Amino acid sequence: MVSDGRLIYQAGTFKEHLVIDRTGAGDAYGAGFLAGLIHTKEKCEKGLCDISNIEYAIRLGSANALQ
Repeated sequence: MVSDGRLIYQAGTFKEHLVIDRTGAGDAYGAGFLAGLIHTKEKCEKGLCDISNIEYAIRLGSANALQ
């Protein structure tokens, strides 16, 4: 889940697999999320973002954090 201060966005989840160490998962999520926004060329005008771009970024961040 991600919030822009006014709305809460969410996307589906991935089935968790065996995790040996979760160190760095938050950094990996942040990097993947930002990469998703850059990939979609998201421009949040006046704080409003396209929900499909935010959901894409959430999924990309989550997938990156699982690696």
